[in-house]
Amino acid sequence: LPIYLVIYNDHWGNWPQFAAKEVNKKNNEFADKIFNLVKSDADGVTIYFDKYPEDEASVAFYMKFIKDLRKNMYGAGKHYNLNIMMPMDVIGTGVYSYENLKQFIQGEDNGVDSYVDLFLVFLEEPSTDKKKEMRDMVEKGFKGLQRRTMLRKIVPVLSSRGHIDDQYKQFFDELIYFEDNFGGVGFWPLPINKNTESEALNQKIIDVFEKKKDQDFLERQLSTYAPWFCNFVCPNRWAFRYAFDLLLMISLVYALLSFWICELRALFKKYFRSFLLFIVLTVLVFISSLMCDPFWNKREDDVFVLCLIVGVSIVLWRYIK
Repeated sequence: LPIYLVIYNDHWGNWPQFAAKEVNKKNNEFADKIFNLVKSDADGVTIYFDKYPEDEASVAFYMKFIKDLRKNMYGAGKHYNLNIMMPMDVIGTGVYSYENLKQFIQGEDNGVDSYVDLFLVFLEEPSTDKKKEMRDMVEKGFKGLQRRTMLRKIVPVLSSRGHIDDQYKQFFDELIYFEDNFGGVGFWPLPINKNTESEALNQKIIDVFEKKKDQDFLERQLSTYAPWFCNFVCPNRWAFRYAFDLLLMISLVYALLSFWICELRALFKKYFRSFLLFIVLTVLVFISSLMCDPFWNKREDDVFVLCLIVGVSIVLWRYIK
């Protein structure tokens, strides 16, 4: 799973005065500091500014902060997710007014197609009624393509407790509604405890949201027979990335030096099986990342085409030679 930093604050003190001084500055140092935290080893950030001030300067500063943070992420050459978390009752007010939300989802002509990836909304109880109210709020505040985009960017966040009923039927029905009307569902706290309720919730979530039809053959087999594999690789994906980079660099340096150093070619022939195991290890590490690392998983097709081009080039080179 992707790793997101959460930036939270609910004490604002003299923030309106600070915002009034900073809002017109060209460089948003606040956005720069947040981005420096994110780019170290995270896949994105979730901004949760609870009880945020609604004065004009504070709202203007927030809008500029989100836009500048997204532009920093976009300019880094890697896709970082930018999410906003909020309670349901603030939608349509203050910094979360419909006009501001429209700006967040539509982007600009500078290459940023959308400033915010997801809106994580704490759903009030009873969720059976509130989820429909939230849908109605979006229906009233947005039209056409913007309405569809906003619905797909909203992820209702529920408590992971208190869903025990007749075989979790109500919970299952709500999951189907979320999957059909919004961009998914979130839980706080996460249902990861080893108990009967958490296991039942996780199974219902898998039944509704798991998209095995979008997976290739190997990914389907892994998710069915060895789900622990990606559960291990994904949280440790940076270790796998570094391991692959190191193994690949060693292989390339050795191959290049072999063109000029005869002893290295002789060593390769003498210990061919050991070198073969080294190459297999490199390939296995990369395949693990390709299947379980979100960064590489989205680029499977590009990697396949590149490998095909390299393979064909090698065959043609050997044939010509």
